[in-house]
Amino acid sequence: MQVPLAYQIQPVDLNYIDLKNTYFKISTHPPNPELIESIHHLGLINPPLLIINEQSKISYQIIYGFNRIQSCQALGWKHLNAHVLSSDLSDFHCAVLAICNNSFYRDLNLIELSRAFHLLQTHLPETIQLHQVATWLNLPNNLKMIEKIEKIYQMPQSLQQSMLSQKISLSMALQIMTCPERDRHFFISLFNLLKISLNKQREIFTLCYEIMARDDLTIQGFTQEKEWQDIMADTCDNNQKEKKIRTYLFNRRYPKLSMQQKRFQDACHQLEVNRDITIQAPPFFEGNVYTINMPFSSSESLKEKWLSLGQLIDNPDFKDLIANSHIKNPT
Repeated sequence: MQVPLAYQIQPVDLNYIDLKNTYFKISTHPPNPELIESIHHLGLINPPLLIINEQSKISYQIIYGFNRIQSCQALGWKHLNAHVLSSDLSDFHCAVLAICNNSFYRDLNLIELSRAFHLLQTHLPETIQLHQVATWLNLPNNLKMIEKIEKIYQMPQSLQQSMLSQKISLSMALQIMTCPERDRHFFISLFNLLKISLNKQREIFTLCYEIMARDDLTIQGFTQEKEWQDIMADTCDNNQKEKKIRTYLFNRRYPKLSMQQKRFQDACHQLEVNRDITIQAPPFFEGNVYTINMPFSSSESLKEKWLSLGQLIDNPDFKDLIANSHIKNPT
């Protein structure tokens, strides 16, 4: 694929550059003070690329160089030198040039990739495959990944911003987009507040929907309940708030299981076993295989804990605990 370039460097009046038209903009980064300072001292080393506006014929649309033009404007420039394309260049070729100016100089973030693929998909000629162009432009070329990235373009700005700040991952964002619109704001706001890992986000997301489905609740009804409002009103730090939220949701989703966990922990505490020896019940108390964790640092400490373990095995309360901890239906 060859782009039929036909441009010339010429001085352009900044007043005739359409700064509001960001159709070909890829970068999510705003102009930074370093760029402005560089242009101030060194001048505009790499001119932006413009194309003559087909409708007005006297104004210009930006293909790339948005931040450079804004920096020049911030410096009070009235004119700048730019590469100016003729108006007959196709939108597809303009998109290719806009993407190239970014993708070969740095790694694009997910939002920038979604903009790039949206432009390509919108103007892709029938004779070219999307994954082929992606390879030529140094973009991800896996079709399944491209399909996921393309969906980002239609996501609300609040969700895109959360992804940019790495508070919500692509995987979680795609899951949030499966929700009714009224629920999206709730999860976006919650995950922005908590700043937690993907696994914890998935846990909270799943527990919320399982509780709402079982109890025939909406997000609005769920979040108006006193227990939830008390947690959200608590002035504790985000780590403590996240733990309280997950504990509350787990206890509400699995009331039998949470009660059994508390009974099991209380019973283990009453056994007065060596504090370094911990007893773990089977997952969801659905099996009969228990685990004892007994770390040691020397043969003497092993011997000491081994004696404690022997006493534990002979303790009738321990035998009763193991025999009666199983529950058939944890939900």
